[in-house]
Amino acid sequence: MKVCLVTSSHSPFDDRVFYKEARSLKNAGYDVTIICSTLNYNSQVEGINIKGFKIHDLLLRLKICKPLEYFRLFWLCLKEQANIYHCCTFNVLFICWILKLIRQTKPILVNEVFDWYPETYLCKNYPILTPLEMKLRKYLDKKLNQRADLIITHEGKRERYVEYAGYNKTALIPEYPPLALFTISHKRFVPSNFVLGYAGGLSFARGINKLAESAVIFSKRNSVKSTLLLLGNFSSKRERKKLKKFCENNREFIDLQLPGFVPHPEVSSRLKDVDICFVLWQPVHIMYTQAIPIKLYEYMASGKPVIASNFELIQSIVESATCGICVDPTDVEAIAKAIEFYFKNPERISIDGKNGRSMIEKKYNWSICEDKLVKLYKQLLE
Repeated sequence: MKVCLVTSSHSPFDDRVFYKEARSLKNAGYDVTIICSTLNYNSQVEGINIKGFKIHDLLLRLKICKPLEYFRLFWLCLKEQANIYHCCTFNVLFICWILKLIRQTKPILVNEVFDWYPETYLCKNYPILTPLEMKLRKYLDKKLNQRADLIITHEGKRERYVEYAGYNKTALIPEYPPLALFTISHKRFVPSNFVLGYAGGLSFARGINKLAESAVIFSKRNSVKSTLLLLGNFSSKRERKKLKKFCENNREFIDLQLPGFVPHPEVSSRLKDVDICFVLWQPVHIMYTQAIPIKLYEYMASGKPVIASNFELIQSIVESATCGICVDPTDVEAIAKAIEFYFKNPERISIDGKNGRSMIEKKYNWSICEDKLVKLYKQLLE
């Protein structure tokens, strides 16, 4: 059986798309292909076919070029003649629905809801998106999902799609990390080498500026110089410049390290020298307040204690695992005090790190999700 994972916004080597779903389906015996419009690529990796193209960003900014991108995705999907199309973005669901209408042998459509839609679109395009367009996008989201054979959602999103399509057509498959990619590492506590870490997309909406401000407050208060290790890329050049300027002005108290993007299999090893990790998403949008960041699970899998936003979904994980401290992510004093707690109680760094890893091994690892994914695919094909 041929399975085609299709995306217009993720890298073909995205942690969820490639390292979890594509690998799991390949291991279950499926012929797996990833089609994307984010990278020029045409090869096979680990037995998984990857077929991708990329239209220049300057051209994509011209709205007239979007149809060209969608047509090329449609044509690649049509040529693939897959039994199941696994859609990773909303616009891809529309493309594959058209494909299903015209194909004589009807394929199965699986839609995976990665982000809140259309709220995420509104966040990225505001104030361009009008109230009328917002209503139209919500309507299209509902109608298209009703035509999918299965909707896969992540934590916090299932209720909406149960309302759209019914309980039996929706499944919750969280974004838990594969244990094989994450090894627990306990760094020896050295006050003069105190490292604060973050891995993922970098932006002020994700609290990077609050982390830097808190680190400076903590360092001043304790007469130390802390290291801030940020693994990932900034989505805004302006924010990157602003953060670097802030750290430069406070270089007596903070050492900023920006190694850039790190491939998913290397994240755990790059975090081995970190004392504490952070998830300080800001309360600026539903995409942050009503979601659980993948990085939270990855920190836990790496055996690192976490200082995280006190949003309900995030706090439920951190408190149940006893793996960190939840704070108001807008309060730099509260964040600084949480950092100081670990600095003055270094035994808690090891204890909370081990607690997080233990919970990942017992409850929050991808093998649990893999079994569910393969079972759902089997049911769809029966």
